[in-house]
Amino acid sequence: MSTQSAKERKRIVEHFEDPPVAQALFGHVSWAWLWLILRLYAGWVWLQAGWEKLHDPAWTGAKAGTAIGGFVKQALTETSGAHPNVQAWYAWFLRHVVAPNTAAWGYVVSWGEFLVGIALILGIFTGLAAFSGAFMNMNYLLAGTVSTSISREIDRV
Repeated sequence: MSTQSAKERKRIVEHFEDPPVAQALFGHVSWAWLWLILRLYAGWVWLQAGWEKLHDPAWTGAKAGTAIGGFVKQALTETSGAHPNVQAWYAWFLRHVVAPNTAAWGYVVSWGEFLVGIALILGIFTGLAAFSGAFMNMNYLLAGTVSTSISREIDRV
């Protein structure tokens, strides 16, 4: 049994070094140009997708919720078979949370995409914007699409 006290053990491990690859990519100013280009491109893609949805009556206009309702309907058809594209737990979320509130979700998706784009382009709240964009993209993928913009999937419905 060790005779070290908790205080002594705490002093032993004070600092962990990042892996060399992480230090090179994220710790040096010389890579800033790459991150700027990627951030501006991703911001432009999100901004453009959100802008289109904000000006589409099926997303935020007189027929708000129609577009996302079609997307949910398509996603729910992909929940069966030997290799479903949409898992049962996510289908439950779509069926019980999104489908009854399509108009509200239309506004959330539209404004979310637009605001993520603005934040990434301006470089404000970048971590939050990147997380939000990744979270939205994950939800699109969980709903069975392989795209950053769900409007192309809706055209199939």
